[in-house]
Amino acid sequence: MPILTNLRLDPFERAGISKSINYYNWFVYQFWRFVFVQQVVGQLAQTFLEFPPLQKPASFNLEQVKEQLQKKMASRSAE
Repeated sequence: MPILTNLRLDPFERAGISKSINYYNWFVYQFWRFVFVQQVVGQLAQTFLEFPPLQKPASFNLEQVKEQLQKKMASRSAE
């Protein structure tokens, strides 16, 4: 879990070293933002149900790249 540091509360960034109380105070004062972000992400996820993707997403798989290269090499050697 990343360590979030509010430099105004913890200017020497000691939260990660000594588990400063300021590290936990950040959650006390800023936790309301998580609820707001959860609502926004939920609205965005709802749009995927209303408007599904029109095409299959690109897949960058090394196995597929290898197969494509082998096909091209085989077609060039056949010529």
